[in-house]
Amino acid sequence: MILKMKKNSIYILVFCFFFVSLWYFGSNKNTWDSIWNYGFSLAIAKGQIPYLDFTMVITPLYNMIMAIGLLFSHEYIIYIIEQSILLTICFYFLHQIYEKKAWIYLTLFVIPYYYPLIPSYNTFLFVLLSGILYLEKKEKDHFLIGFLIACMVLTKQTVGIFFLIPSIVFYWKKWNVLKKRILGFFIPIGLFAIYLIGTRSLIAFIDLCILGLLDFGIKNTIWNNGYFWVSGMIFFMNVIAILKQKKNIVLWYALMGYTVLIPIYATYHFQVYLLFCFLCIMELKVRWDVLFRNLSIFIIFFQSALYGYINQSKSVEIVHNIHNFQFIFLMNGQKETIEFCRNLYLKYKRENKNTYFLSNQTSWILSVTEEKYDYFSVLNQGNFGYGGSQKMIQKIKKMKNAYFMINAEEVEEAKSNPRFHQLDIEIIQYVMDHSELIEEKEMYKVYHYSIK
Repeated sequence: MILKMKKNSIYILVFCFFFVSLWYFGSNKNTWDSIWNYGFSLAIAKGQIPYLDFTMVITPLYNMIMAIGLLFSHEYIIYIIEQSILLTICFYFLHQIYEKKAWIYLTLFVIPYYYPLIPSYNTFLFVLLSGILYLEKKEKDHFLIGFLIACMVLTKQTVGIFFLIPSIVFYWKKWNVLKKRILGFFIPIGLFAIYLIGTRSLIAFIDLCILGLLDFGIKNTIWNNGYFWVSGMIFFMNVIAILKQKKNIVLWYALMGYTVLIPIYATYHFQVYLLFCFLCIMELKVRWDVLFRNLSIFIIFFQSALYGYINQSKSVEIVHNIHNFQFIFLMNGQKETIEFCRNLYLKYKRENKNTYFLSNQTSWILSVTEEKYDYFSVLNQGNFGYGGSQKMIQKIKKMKNAYFMINAEEVEEAKSNPRFHQLDIEIIQYVMDHSELIEEKEMYKVYHYSIK
């Protein structure tokens, strides 16, 4: 009984670690993914339909799950709690499989930039994989394995579909096993298809998440850097490990994790990829359990102390009076920026409902004002289906009277360094060229578009 309580207390401590890390260290990470995903989940919690009411280029399972807590409260801190629960579940499965060696994963989540902690569908893919690995190791239900693989597809279709490959490679001669996995796979896929048909969002889903991938890949590919070459070497070593341990399906799952990087070989995606490829280290036939645990605890304390010092030196502050972001740590000045943008947005929104904020900051504004998400909410290149930028320009052309707010500094930065910015400048440039500039405050410009 005491031993069981001790084991459970470990997971409570791990949850607290994830929560504090997300709350204090992670909530101010400017990856945009966290606020975009929060906005998607908030929109779903309010009854909006993905693809039909607002743009998403991935399947929606993660955002639907995260919307559950937001049904009761729209506060971002609820989102952090939900993410911490998911990460704790992930650690539970890894701990059941690898025991003390699993502690190294706590360091992978926080070093060097806390990126894998950030609420995002990419990390949720690994959470689902941890459940699959647990079932594989314990030789549990093949139907449930197929079900979880389908959940990966419904989390991010361009990655999840590749996780079918290990089952096909290992069980193509064992039809009874493969049949159970296929059945488990197609049930959630079928339910999702029914959902798309029932909500009349099937055509929009095909356009945004299938046909639009060509546009997304062309406009957002980042590969000619160190991450591309380092990940390529890791991939090659993973293949060698598979050749040496041909009966180890975990190594195949690790290999499939490489798809998380495609097409953006950047710091965030690379650190998430490390979660997958490090499974190869876990599978080494060595007893490093105590070393992994003790080293992980030391690194975590060192990293936390270092980031605590950095955050304080940057004047991180906890906010109390921003709607839906109570008790969240933000960088100094970020609170004032949000309030300024909110007030400027509402000034024109009260005059004309066709008011849009064309910026990476839009999700913040829509969240604090409780406005609905739409196709302008995440203005990223490749986010609007096949030939999407022109579709959005045609949408603007049909507007008789509208206001557009633009962050001029953000636009100039994206123009000068387009390789590292996803902001769709083509759409913004059209607004600037065909609208009247009516107000300019600090870095923000307000344009009035009208058909005369």
